[in-house]
Amino acid sequence: MADAAGSRVPDETANLTRAIRSGDADAFTQVYEMHFNRLLARARRCTKRDEQFCLDVVQDVFVKVIQRLPILESERALGAWLERATVTTAYDALRREIRRTRREGERAAPEVRESQDVPLQEQLDWLAQELAGMDERTAQLVLARHRDGKAMDMTSGAARGRVYRAMESLRGRAKRTFGETGGRGVL
Repeated sequence: MADAAGSRVPDETANLTRAIRSGDADAFTQVYEMHFNRLLARARRCTKRDEQFCLDVVQDVFVKVIQRLPILESERALGAWLERATVTTAYDALRREIRRTRREGERAAPEVRESQDVPLQEQLDWLAQELAGMDERTAQLVLARHRDGKAMDMTSGAARGRVYRAMESLRGRAKRTFGETGGRGVL
């Protein structure tokens, strides 16, 4: 930086970021006031969301400033750090919201106990046939999982993986056999 006379003026950003790291509220307030509007606008551009969502993003960015702002040597570096923090925080918030919406949708969906088209007994008979066609150990793991959750003589990860693959295979075959809603009552 240079002043009006052309002489070099030292950049105080390193002192400012050092002060924030040491808990100086005035230094934090200075950075907050200098960058808040720009970061809010950046959050809006990134997310295309309402003001409240973007305010939450900016709040999270300033929490990061308090927790882990590095000592930066120039205003340009500070601006770049804040910009990057805003973008990543905005995307993280969008991903969190997508996951939350999915979870809520799964909870809100009524559990189907029986297929509308195929009687439960027919599905159970089909399942018994499919289990009989599996190797004995995998069939026992699937049954154990649904009876009391205990696997046999394997590490829990191996048992979980084997049961998961067997269940996915059964679900796929149930869909092909009974249609899109098939197998929900028994699987």
